[in-house]
Amino acid sequence: MKEKMNKDKIIERLSRDELFGILTRQALILKLDKKIKFDSCLIDFNNLKKLNELLGYKKVNGLIFNLFKDFISELETKIIIGRWFSGDEILIVGDNISDKINILKIISYKYNMSFKEEYFKNKNFKELNNLIN
Repeated sequence: MKEKMNKDKIIERLSRDELFGILTRQALILKLDKKIKFDSCLIDFNNLKKLNELLGYKKVNGLIFNLFKDFISELETKIIIGRWFSGDEILIVGDNISDKINILKIISYKYNMSFKEEYFKNKNFKELNNLIN
C-alpha cells in the first residue's frame, strides 16, 4: 500500500510542470480522451521574452505559477491546464471555456501579464492537434 502511494506521488510529480504548476505536455495528452469532443483555448503569453529579460526567469515563472494557482482556485468547476509546445503556449480545456478565459484575463491583469487566445469548440484531440500544429 505504501509502495503504491509512493508510485502515485512520483507519477503526479512527473506529470506537473515544476515552473508553472500545470500539466506537462505529455500528461496533458494522456489526460485528454482521444475520442471525446471538448471545448478548449490555446493561450500564448505576450512579451514573455521581454519580461524574462527585464525581471528574470525566476520572477516571471513565479508570477505565472501564482497566476494559474489563483485561476484554478477561482473556478468552481474542474478544468485541464497544461503546456502545449513552447513555454508560453498553454492549453485550457473545460466547459464554458470563454467564461473561464475571461476570469484568467482579470487575474492576469493583477500580474501585469496579457495573452492572445484562440478558441476551439467541440473538437477531439486529433482534430485539435491538426488545427494547432
